[in-house]
Amino acid sequence: FFFFFFFGLSLVSWLSQLLHINITRFNLSTDDPRTTSPRFNPFSLDGEDDYAPDDTSELLHTISSTLDNCSYVDKPEISSSRLSAYFLNIDGFKSNFDEFLVQKAASSYLYDFYTFAETNITPRDELGFYKLSGYRHLSLANHTGKVKGAGLSIFYKEHLDFSQCSELTFTNKYFQSLGGTLNLGDGQQLRVIVIYRFHNNFADTSWYDELFASLEKLLDFATSCNCLITGDFNFNLLNHNSKHVQRYLDTFCSYGLIPLISLPTHFTATSSTLIDQVWTNVITPEAGTTVSRILTESISNHRPLICSLPLYTSHFSQQLPSKYPRKVTYIDHSDDNVTGFPVLCVDTTAFNQMIFLH
Repeated sequence: FFFFFFFGLSLVSWLSQLLHINITRFNLSTDDPRTTSPRFNPFSLDGEDDYAPDDTSELLHTISSTLDNCSYVDKPEISSSRLSAYFLNIDGFKSNFDEFLVQKAASSYLYDFYTFAETNITPRDELGFYKLSGYRHLSLANHTGKVKGAGLSIFYKEHLDFSQCSELTFTNKYFQSLGGTLNLGDGQQLRVIVIYRFHNNFADTSWYDELFASLEKLLDFATSCNCLITGDFNFNLLNHNSKHVQRYLDTFCSYGLIPLISLPTHFTATSSTLIDQVWTNVITPEAGTTVSRILTESISNHRPLICSLPLYTSHFSQQLPSKYPRKVTYIDHSDDNVTGFPVLCVDTTAFNQMIFLH
């Protein structure tokens, strides 16, 4: 009922070469509050297919078009019939979660998944202090010894058959990962993962070797089926000349993952960077089925990222997993309960009169 695409070895080889030579840049429209900004699109062929295998050129043009069409929007512009996701580096639930709820209430769109990084939650907060009505959630607390700059959460619609996966949930000295598996029906699954990579300005080559080895182990499991990865990776994709950024790109693309965000996501008074990203291996040659946008309104220095994938929610939205039984509240009007109820009343005489009148 849906299509999904895993890159072949020939495409991976082609991407590995292309990523080193073909990063294109564009200007934002003049009416955008951010004046001039580069656009990241390693898949842009500029009308030439010299490097692309003949049987994949249509798909590659679709991928390139998806990145070219990524834009800043005030309101969601994605289909409610397809699986959708929202990501934000929220910079602390304690400081910003209430403001997020206000913004969410102002929007009529409800995403299937809300994913957050840098929640700064503690193990105590994991008990459920932060909730979304109609959603269940998974959380991963702060890295040991860190007061802030860590913590992850995934909220998912309560009717979805989604469960946490231990292979995708862990903390090491390089990054945190929180993930689970969504059952789509017909034996199909989707991994949904949120990642936060700890920023380290003083890391040496061996540190990065260990980082990417850990990432590869995660991606090896994650991409064994359909996959959606959101997160703040602290690699600026606009800085494509950096060897570490290039390695980050090569690593994800070698597992058949494509990026969906092509414009800056993090803003300060002096800079704009593309460090937040959405990666997926779910794509079809049909244009417009995979959509990505960046919301202009935010509660932190990071902008929210939104996307929809060509997975149609009508096929799995009615599945109510047995492990999450519905709680039904009712009143037991048995004779024993009716007889015993007056004991709870202060004025039993008034109660008896009420029963008599009834």
